[in-house]
Amino acid sequence: MPLFTTLVEDTSPLLQYSPEWSAGHSENDPLADKYTQSTFTLTNVKGASVSFQFYGSSVSIFGAVRSNHGKYHVQLDNTTFPSVSGAATTERFNYTLFSSKLDQGLHNVTLMNDENAFLDVDYVVFDTTIGQSSEPLVINTFSSAHPSFVYSPSSAWGSPALPGTFLGGYGRGSSDPSGVANFTFSGSAVAIYGPVGPNNTRSFSAQIDGMPVNTFSAHDEFYHPQQMLFQAGNLQSGSHSLLIRPQQSGGGSLEIDFASVYSTPSLGGSYGSAAVAQPPGAQVSQFLVSGEASHSTRGLVAGVAFTTVVAAVALVAFVFLFLRHRRVVRRLSAVTPSKEEHNKDIDYVPSYVEPYTLTSSSVPYRASSLGHGLASRSELNHHDPFASASLEAVSVSAWSDSYYQTTSPSVYGTPDQIRALPLIPQRPSSLVQKDKKPTPESSTSPKTNDSDVPPLPEYSGTSRLAT
Repeated sequence: MPLFTTLVEDTSPLLQYSPEWSAGHSENDPLADKYTQSTFTLTNVKGASVSFQFYGSSVSIFGAVRSNHGKYHVQLDNTTFPSVSGAATTERFNYTLFSSKLDQGLHNVTLMNDENAFLDVDYVVFDTTIGQSSEPLVINTFSSAHPSFVYSPSSAWGSPALPGTFLGGYGRGSSDPSGVANFTFSGSAVAIYGPVGPNNTRSFSAQIDGMPVNTFSAHDEFYHPQQMLFQAGNLQSGSHSLLIRPQQSGGGSLEIDFASVYSTPSLGGSYGSAAVAQPPGAQVSQFLVSGEASHSTRGLVAGVAFTTVVAAVALVAFVFLFLRHRRVVRRLSAVTPSKEEHNKDIDYVPSYVEPYTLTSSSVPYRASSLGHGLASRSELNHHDPFASASLEAVSVSAWSDSYYQTTSPSVYGTPDQIRALPLIPQRPSSLVQKDKKPTPESSTSPKTNDSDVPPLPEYSGTSRLAT
C-alpha cells in the first residue's frame, strides 16, 4: 500500500497544549535556529502536557535534550510508557523523544512533563497507508481560489492580511462566525493549511461529512504561515464535504491558504478526474508520488526557480570575468617588451672615482646614489688628521646602497697608502659581458695627472681594497 508521512509543526493547531506552554524564539534562546523552522514550544511546569489525535500506523515526537531539561512520559491510547529523562550534558536537537509502531487506526497521544524542568516540542510525524499494494499515491493540491471552495455568505469573507505568504499570493479570511467555507473533494485523506499568529482566531471548528465537530485555535504568539489547520484520514471513496468556520466574533480571523487531498487510483483518485478537474482560471497542482513520503509542489517549484536563478547569475559572472581577463591580457601584451628585448646585452662602462683618504669619524660614509652606488666628491673628506686609521668594508649587495666605516686604533697603513677602488655594483649573470675600457670621450671624471690616478682594475663584480 502507498505510505505517506505527515509532519505537524509545533505551531500547528492540531497540537493542543495545556496551559503554561510558551513559544521558544531566538530572543530567549540563542540556539533557536537548531529547531525546524526555528520554532519550538516549551514548558518548565510539572504536569504540563500536549495532546493530539491522528489516523495512522506509527507516530514519533521530536524535540531536544539539553542540560536544563527534566523527565517526561508519554501516554498512547490506554498505555502509559515509563518516564524518560530529557537531560543531557551534550545538547542534541531533532531528537526523537518518543516513537512507536501501531496498528493502523485512530489514536490519541499525550506528552507530559514530570518535573519543574524544561521540556520542548519541535514537531510530530505519523505514517498512514491507503489504497492497495503496488499502486501509486495521488496528491492533489487546491488553492483557496479553486471552485471546490465555496465561501458563504460572500460578504463575510475577504482577503487575508498578508497575502504574500499564501500559495499563489491568494487566500480567504473571515472573523464572522456566520461565515462558512465548504470544501468538496474526493479522496482518502485531506489536510487544510493556513496561517497562525497573534491576529488569528482563538477558536474555529472543522466538520467533515456530518461527523463530530472538532475545535481548534489558530492563535499564536508569532505569525507562522502555511500551518496544518486540520487533517482527517480513513475516508471512504467518493465525494466528501469539509465545513470550516470561525467560532468567535472579533476574536481574530480564520484564514485559508490551500488544501491537499490524498488518494489512489483504486479509491477513485486520478489526475484530471471529474472530482478534481481544473476549471478555467483555477489554481490546482497535481503530482504523482511513488515513494514512502512526498513533498509539496511549493518546495519543488521554489527549488527549481532558485537553481535556475543561481545558474544564470553564475553564467553571467563567468562571461564577465572571461571578457575582462581577455582585455587585461591584450592591454599588457601591448606594453610588455618581448623576451628577446628584455634579455638583450647592455653595454656597460664603469665609472671612475678619484682616490680619497678616510677620516676617523665613527659615523659611516653613506654611498651616494650617483654613479650606481659610488660616492661623489662633495660627500668625502680629503683631510685625514689620523694616521692610525683602518678601513672596514661592510657587505655590499648588488644594485643597493653600501657603506665604509673606519675603526681606530689599528695601523693598516699611512693615509697615502690607503686608497679605495671604485665600487661597481654586481650585475645579473645574464647581463655580464666583456667590459669595455673607458675612453677619454666617455669618461665623466675630472682630468688629473696620471701619477695621481691608480690604474683601473679589471672588472670582477666585487669590491676590493688597495694598499
